[in-house]
Amino acid sequence: EKGVEISVFDDFPDEFISPSIWMHSLRIPETGDRDYDRAIVRSIESLAKLMIYAPDRNRHLRSLVAGYPVFPSIFGRDSDITNMGLVYLDSQLVKENLEFRLSKLGRRYDLPRAEEPGRAIHEYNIDELTSAGLMNQFPNYIGCDESPLLGISIARYVRITGDTSLIKDQKEKIRHLIDYVLNSTDSNGFISFKGDLKDKDGKPLYFTRNHTWRDSDNGVLNPDGSYPEQPLRTLWDQSALYGMLVEFLRIIRSK
Repeated sequence: EKGVEISVFDDFPDEFISPSIWMHSLRIPETGDRDYDRAIVRSIESLAKLMIYAPDRNRHLRSLVAGYPVFPSIFGRDSDITNMGLVYLDSQLVKENLEFRLSKLGRRYDLPRAEEPGRAIHEYNIDELTSAGLMNQFPNYIGCDESPLLGISIARYVRITGDTSLIKDQKEKIRHLIDYVLNSTDSNGFISFKGDLKDKDGKPLYFTRNHTWRDSDNGVLNPDGSYPEQPLRTLWDQSALYGMLVEFLRIIRSK
């Protein structure tokens, strides 16, 4: 009997690009500063190792993971900070990352995950436990800066590349994202969060009390090491909100 040849790559897209081929396909600028140029190359080597193909319905979209190897996830905040420079090297990779994350916008109200309609995802895990549905708080949406940061990435991509197809093809999702950001501010127009809520049994509702950078339990403390009173309105979050508004305004004024 003839054996059946099975490839572990059957589910990968035909246009699969290996990290090494991707890295050598980039036009990396040289400044003449040896140490600086070496740091840029090392950064791109790291990105190549963190590039994955994320499943999205009937296609695969390239994205980048962070937290590897302890908690490998697609993080919105990490993605958008990376996109600020990556858009000049590989705008298509940035576009695929944006499309994937737009496909994961919140669709319902789920308090433990902090999910809300139109809210950008904070952490999309790719580990076995989450994939099996055994982690009831993941994927999650706790980052209150993630939505305006995603808005910044979208607007910057369009402004720098001139490619308006992203907005045309994803206009409903982008509208939901912007609506969420504008409607989630407090009475003073600030982004705020209250992550110290308790459930009916008196246990913490969320897996962390801080819903911004830094999002660990002890990421935002008073000078004496105590927890500040919540809700909190951090400068970082307001900067993200302001940045999103400015970036979209630039696109409008350029027409």
